[in-house]
Amino acid sequence: MQRTSVAALVAVTGLMLMAHPVAALPPGYTTTEIPSGVYIYECDLNNQGYLAGFQSSYPNDDAAVIWSPDDGLTVLPGLIGESRAMQVNDLGQVRCSDDGGHCIWRPSTGRVAVNLPYNFSTNDLNNQGRLLCTQNGTGTSNTWVWDADTGLQQVTIHGSDRVFSWDFNNQGAIAGRYSGVTQKGGFRLDADGTLYEIDLPASQPDANYVGCYGINDSGTVMLEVGLDGGARLPGIWTPEAGYTLIDVPAGLSGLSAKQISNEGVVALNGTALVGPSLGYLWTEASGLVGLTPLVTDLPDDDYVIRQIYSVGDGGHVYCQRSRYNPATRQYTSSQRVVLTPVPEPATVGLVALGLSAMIVRRRRGASLRRWRAGRRSV
Repeated sequence: MQRTSVAALVAVTGLMLMAHPVAALPPGYTTTEIPSGVYIYECDLNNQGYLAGFQSSYPNDDAAVIWSPDDGLTVLPGLIGESRAMQVNDLGQVRCSDDGGHCIWRPSTGRVAVNLPYNFSTNDLNNQGRLLCTQNGTGTSNTWVWDADTGLQQVTIHGSDRVFSWDFNNQGAIAGRYSGVTQKGGFRLDADGTLYEIDLPASQPDANYVGCYGINDSGTVMLEVGLDGGARLPGIWTPEAGYTLIDVPAGLSGLSAKQISNEGVVALNGTALVGPSLGYLWTEASGLVGLTPLVTDLPDDDYVIRQIYSVGDGGHVYCQRSRYNPATRQYTSSQRVVLTPVPEPATVGLVALGLSAMIVRRRRGASLRRWRAGRRSV
């Protein structure tokens, strides 16, 4: 109930939270378990906390669904036979597949067929309704963009069609890698054709490649820098600031970058030398923070947030919760959950103040209307 009030106030008053990216992490998170019988893919959260997947209904066909902690489960109507939902964008459009092939489900029109060759897979659906696709071949993969008006367009860089990309943003900018004679870096290709080549960082003389795996709506690229010997350094890159690399803390053999939100929150998974592997969040303001201590309602002290799948623009985190046994170094009771941020006390106070102001204005408005009505009747 409180979340609904906060959302309404933000919509009415345009709080600064909507205008400026959140640079720090919330003080804590609460947990919502994904219902039994629902399988959610390792997909992006949209800005309202929705995820996509399917509901198992054996012996009947599996059905594509979307789910959120606030609104629960929705089965997508109008799909053909057995169906899967892989991702839902901020407009509620859903990247799907069913017995009729690839498709997009739209709240206004339902199923829209996407005619792709047999060896194509889809990676991402942005708010423009465009799909980022991969053409899979023998020993090669290429990147294409599908649009309802223009169809398939291949992405090429410097004449090379060996372009690898898994993410593009809502403006159509693509981040990834391409293969050239000496190419070891990554790239950002904007929708207007502007190309930024992300070379090996000068601060890391033992760097041997750059993999770009995500891009947010500000154009910040999430990446990993490969080092001689197999180690990897995660980080971010912008044309203005260049590289910001995230140091791997003592006790971890590595950190892998998973996703970046529009607020600049990077989700990472750490591999521990001793003890449980854990999920982490990073921002430029907060640095690297373990997620487990921030969760206020874990069943007991043996539970950890073992792995993060995505972090949403509304602050939700999609992750795996597990019980860890330090004696056997085994995980049990694993379950996929969504974490909802606990608001800062100052934010709660601001919301209460805003609601009070709205109530006062409404009362004053009602009194003024009654006074005017009385004046007219005199």
